[in-house]
Amino acid sequence: MKHRYELPLYSFYDHTGMTTHLEEMAQRGWLLDKMGGVLWHYRKVEPQRLRFALVYFPEVTGFEPTKPEGHSRMEDLCAGTGWQLAATAGKFQIYYNEDPDPVELETDPMTQVQVIHRTMKKNFLPSYAILAVMSVLQLVMQVTSLTRDFGLQYSGKVYYLSGVSWAMIPIWSALLLVYLMELGKYLLWYRRAKKRAEEGLMTPSSNSRWVQTLAIFLLVGVLVTWMGSGTMTRMIYLTLLVLLGTMVISVLASKLMKWMQVTARVNQIVTMGLAVIFAFIAIHTMAMSVIRNDRSQEQEIGSLPLRLEDLGHSTTENRVHMEVQGTPLITRTYCLHRPDRPQTTPELEYIIADVHAKFLWNTCVEDFLKNGAQSVDAAPWQADSAWRVNNRFSSEEFVYVLTWGDRLVWLDLEIEPTDAQKTIIAEKLKP
Repeated sequence: MKHRYELPLYSFYDHTGMTTHLEEMAQRGWLLDKMGGVLWHYRKVEPQRLRFALVYFPEVTGFEPTKPEGHSRMEDLCAGTGWQLAATAGKFQIYYNEDPDPVELETDPMTQVQVIHRTMKKNFLPSYAILAVMSVLQLVMQVTSLTRDFGLQYSGKVYYLSGVSWAMIPIWSALLLVYLMELGKYLLWYRRAKKRAEEGLMTPSSNSRWVQTLAIFLLVGVLVTWMGSGTMTRMIYLTLLVLLGTMVISVLASKLMKWMQVTARVNQIVTMGLAVIFAFIAIHTMAMSVIRNDRSQEQEIGSLPLRLEDLGHSTTENRVHMEVQGTPLITRTYCLHRPDRPQTTPELEYIIADVHAKFLWNTCVEDFLKNGAQSVDAAPWQADSAWRVNNRFSSEEFVYVLTWGDRLVWLDLEIEPTDAQKTIIAEKLKP
């Protein structure tokens, strides 16, 4: 194997971590020669001891049609001191030297610190801040989902805890902590480095690799969690396709404009504009696809535990919808049977919640009864307990909450059931 790729798990300012790692790789026979947008590329060499150094360029955007003047000047400066260019990544260059005690590329610590800070402040600190804000917004959204009522199909805590979203609160909390730690680590380093630079000393950067590794691990956890349900799995795949398409369009557009010698500013604006337009169109198409898929599922004939025919209502067209989602906490089954003639036949809608985590039982019962309810005779239902629930959408509908063991059922019948129908319902729905 003459080539290898690596995902660099270092913060942008972590010059000490990167140079130390590259020196260790060279001793193992791998020399960095390319840095892409995501991966580093190494070529096989004879194991050797090399010194590495990073040079930062705050004003470089990466959209320049030709090699930036700062890059060219630095290469000329290094030519006579034994420093050879290993790779360039827009905002910085990496050099290596075979001399074990070479002339330092940057001799003024204050200049080095200020260059790193200008680069971080212009490009990376805003990104960290945005990611932290996104984490906060996600946490707010997840917490409010526990109390929000979207109607019967998407009812509060039972819906939330039976889906994969319940794992998002600890994951987003951890991500927020990671981003805040990264911001804090950098600001602490900058404060210490600036103070030591006044004394003529350069401060090594703190180890950032474990922070980056943890962030990636948590992001993968978000994706895996989102992929726990059918609709979210489709959305994840489509989202990844959108991201991949946006990246491809951005790279191709940028390279084309570089070839056409378009200025960096115009290149950056056009590339970002094309990426935003493509992402907007793709996301809109994705949303419409998911909606169409959900609508098509409503027209499928499924095997519902309880159907309108079981209650003595005749239907010539079975328009039903059944949705099952479950976690180690709760398994939730949502069922809807719509009549072909709603004027003469009632609609049947219900939720079956099998509560596996016993400590959540009271929470689930309260969730189903949150709009107010009156206890009714459970004997006709052959149930442990039964309630008539106040329907906030229509006072004419008959909504009940029933329990059998660890099973909790919300039932919307639209008409008052007879004792015979209650018996049939019990036979069909109880575990």
